[in-house]
Amino acid sequence: MKRFLAGLALAIFSSGLVLAQETQPLRAGVAKTWTVDMAREEAFKNARPWVDVSQFPGIDPNLIENKMAVERGGGKEGNRVITVFDSGTYSVQSANDALRGYYYSASGELEFVEFLSVYDRYNIYPFKTYRYIASDADSSRGLLVRIGIQVGPSDSFNFMPTGKLLSHWINSKCYSPDGSSCGTRMTFKD
Repeated sequence: MKRFLAGLALAIFSSGLVLAQETQPLRAGVAKTWTVDMAREEAFKNARPWVDVSQFPGIDPNLIENKMAVERGGGKEGNRVITVFDSGTYSVQSANDALRGYYYSASGELEFVEFLSVYDRYNIYPFKTYRYIASDADSSRGLLVRIGIQVGPSDSFNFMPTGKLLSHWINSKCYSPDGSSCGTRMTFKD
């Protein structure tokens, strides 16, 4: 009987911990295992299929400085962090505009605007990102093209608007749904 009660108490306590993990954001260093389905369900909460992106400039406003950072492999440039992708494209995250990221072609033309769900993206997990087409040349301007969820300091999932898994980033390496490599990036924090 004591064994049964101890087991029951442990089960109730454990389920309470799981419930707390499911509903509360995690601080950096707190581990949780995420399945693709769990990540998908959380990522799609509050997703908007379209946003107005007309207020964003079509060319990188800091093109010269950011291109120099790209040539160095990315990093911190003033109040901005530049991430360089193996395709030659790059993204810019500014301390002055911390809830948005801007993705540019190799020539500095704005391709996507990404909205982040939290300000402190290096310490609170999960956080979500919603990427929208921003190119003036694209008739789908403003449409949602990718939903991402960062579930830990080095683990994120990306989904198409249909819910299909697009990629899974672990550290600086990207993996497709079949597990094959699909890219790399160089990311720098402050």
